[in-house]
Amino acid sequence: MSSIGTNSEDLVLNADGSSSEIKLKIDGTEKASISSAGAFTSTTIDATALTGTIASFTSTGIDDNATSTAITIDSLESLGLGTTSPFNTRAGSFTISNEAPTIYMEDTNSGGSGVGQILYTSGDLTYSTGSRNGTGTSGSTEHFRIKNDGNVGIGTTSPHSGAKLHIVDGAGTVPTMTTGDILTIQNNDGTGDNAGFTAIAGTAGVSYINFGDSGDKNVGGLNYYHSDNTLRFFANASERMRINEGSTYGKTMIEIGESFVGGNGVNFGVLSIVADCGNGQQGIAMKNANTHHWNGAHTFMSFHNSSATNAGEISHTASTTVNYSTSSDYRLKENQVAISDGIDRVKQLKPYRFNWKAEPDRIVDGFFAHEVQGIVDEAITGTKDAMETRTNCVLSSDGTMIVSGITEALWTEGKADEIYPSDSTWEASKDFIKAQNIDQSKLVPLLVGALQEAIARIETLENE
Repeated sequence: MSSIGTNSEDLVLNADGSSSEIKLKIDGTEKASISSAGAFTSTTIDATALTGTIASFTSTGIDDNATSTAITIDSLESLGLGTTSPFNTRAGSFTISNEAPTIYMEDTNSGGSGVGQILYTSGDLTYSTGSRNGTGTSGSTEHFRIKNDGNVGIGTTSPHSGAKLHIVDGAGTVPTMTTGDILTIQNNDGTGDNAGFTAIAGTAGVSYINFGDSGDKNVGGLNYYHSDNTLRFFANASERMRINEGSTYGKTMIEIGESFVGGNGVNFGVLSIVADCGNGQQGIAMKNANTHHWNGAHTFMSFHNSSATNAGEISHTASTTVNYSTSSDYRLKENQVAISDGIDRVKQLKPYRFNWKAEPDRIVDGFFAHEVQGIVDEAITGTKDAMETRTNCVLSSDGTMIVSGITEALWTEGKADEIYPSDSTWEASKDFIKAQNIDQSKLVPLLVGALQEAIARIETLENE
């Protein structure tokens, strides 16, 4: 039963007759109270009904023990913490004013141990994570920093002044850098540490890096096409080199030139160079910049067998000549005998004058490969009348092959991109001549042997 009475010098309104408090209840539920110390507590406060200054109050969700103004809401509904003058250039802005203003974010779902921290100090804005330690944090680790000059550091508290974005893994030493190094990725704690970045695209998409200027956003570039697994290099806004995936035997791995056929490339070469060699332009040019030479020659290209033994080379002498040489060291040979049937074998050779079908107006001297086979076998490669079947073929208007290994979908796309001629056609498979080849230099030993036999006969006749 409620009672009003006196206790010593105080006038007490006892709600339950046992405490020195004034309690206000509505329908049996406490809404507010005033303690014997004069503290006012309320579960709901109508701010519009309050006037004057409340030195200290406690309410559900709010405890105010500040010694000066802690929270200010101005006429534009801008909120200030630790200031009576929050920034209000925009309505609803939020200002924290302190020596090192900080925002803490605590994850209560995991017991409240994880804390995120945003700190503004000495002109820098930082983000860190750690654990709660009483009213502070412990084990705090800074993850990124925005410097007062706009440079950003991730994994470092001191991003390099020359980099707008400096990403660091570890604490290695930063080398001398220029102001053009806008993005810097660093991981050099140890000599074996790696640093890089990854571009992940869809299975039919493109991962790329572009190089541009004020007139062109991608005047140069490095593109990886996931649809056909090719790495393509661009310069002056045009593709200049292509590296294919090369997992299929006979597939061209590297193409360099002004146009690219893709697929199995040109004659299944590991390296394919496509160039317009007219008007004096060179397909491959090699210049020797060194006037000193070993054994009278500089080697431009060297060929080796699977045992790393030199099998031949293309070399340049100190003058203006080029040597095409093949291995002929006696230490690599055995079972040698003199050629004794040179004249008989030379008489079996059938040299002709003819023209190639691709060059009807040019008459040349030569042999038919299959007719030399059996006389000088080492001069011939391939088999007479051999054919080969190529699949997914792109053909020119006259039926000759441009490239194989290109699906119909890629051919259609290539025509739209002007990689293949608009009048080209596509066939799922087609048979082509697999031509025999001849190395006519291999005929020289036989010719020398035959000549020596003839000289010997002439000398015998002269001595009779």
